[in-house]
Amino acid sequence: MINMNGDSIPTTTASHIGDPLYELRDWRKELKRTDEQLRASISTFERLADFGGWVVVAGGALAAAFSIAKLSEAAPDIAVAAGVAAEILFARKAARCAEELQRRSDMLIAELNVRAKEAIQKAEEAQAEVANANARAAEANLKVAQIVEKMQPRRIDAEAFKASIAGKPTAEAEIFFDEDVWDASLYANHLYIALRSSGWGSTIPEHIPQYDFPKEEYATLMPKHFPLGMQAWTISILTLDESLANAREALSKAIGASTHPIQVRSVGANKYVNPGRVRVLIGARQP
Repeated sequence: MINMNGDSIPTTTASHIGDPLYELRDWRKELKRTDEQLRASISTFERLADFGGWVVVAGGALAAAFSIAKLSEAAPDIAVAAGVAAEILFARKAARCAEELQRRSDMLIAELNVRAKEAIQKAEEAQAEVANANARAAEANLKVAQIVEKMQPRRIDAEAFKASIAGKPTAEAEIFFDEDVWDASLYANHLYIALRSSGWGSTIPEHIPQYDFPKEEYATLMPKHFPLGMQAWTISILTLDESLANAREALSKAIGASTHPIQVRSVGANKYVNPGRVRVLIGARQP
């Protein structure tokens, strides 16, 4: 046990509590006692004070009894005894009132401590709820941002495109887009501008041309542009043969590095591509 001065408090056995002789021997060591020991000492000292006061009262009464024949001489002793008796009675009454006030104060402090703990707990719960709400809000904002990103038309970062394709083999490009796809025309025009500003030649973007494909190349349920080499949900970059493969690959990488949102690309050869050109077929955007 440590007191207010930081001194170690020795342990006192239960037999010492309330022992008048021990209290008198140890009366100058209050600072080294526990709260319970101090309360016991207060009670002991009050009993000793009462005992001393009643001794004075008794002495005064005896003195008055022996001097009863001479009332004038006994009057001072009677007055002293009465005064001491009154002091004892009123002091005990005041002590009891003080004890009651202390008891009520202790009860109030205990109640306030309980309320303070409850308030702290509620505050911690409220902070946890706020943190959870913030986490849910952040998650919702992320989902909204993802939805908004998906709703944005495909676009090209011109600087990223130019940096990716610089120093690579060039060729003449021809750009076609699926007229049934809502952002294909806009993206085709962005690509046209990026190509022309990067040293490539390019035709003006057009709708994907209609061909009268042989029956063996065009099944009834096949999308009409598949024989041209366009794959589902992609941007297709095609050449007639592998003579322009390097330029074709450079264009594919540049589109991948600069297109937002990111799109799947397919590359290859197709017999319907015009000789000496790299064909870009812009189909439906990636879901």
